[in-house]
Amino acid sequence: MVMTNYFEAILLQHLGLPRQFCVYIEVCGKGVAGENDGSVYSCDRYVYPEYRVGNLKTGKLGGKWFFHTNKKIGCTKSESLPKYCLQCTFRADCWGKCAKNQLIRTPDGESGLNY
Repeated sequence: MVMTNYFEAILLQHLGLPRQFCVYIEVCGKGVAGENDGSVYSCDRYVYPEYRVGNLKTGKLGGKWFFHTNKKIGCTKSESLPKYCLQCTFRADCWGKCAKNQLIRTPDGESGLNY
């Protein structure tokens, strides 16, 4: 299943069409997540208390904080890529994948490589 999703994402990109998965685009931050208790998070991969932006049941969303958090997550992804990724021929095919998983070191020892 994962290979099928990856193939489809790459094919769409090479056809000039939008990708369906945020992990394969240059700037993400549109994958908002909602929980049963009404909690809303900036990203479906960042469902942690520090990324909670509000609650739908109470009608309180973070407003500017919501958009600031999404932008921070989305831009961090491609702006923090290590030199190893920036020099990669296939950078536009993955953009480092998800920023949450940029945890290991490159062969040169620089941090920020997706595991």
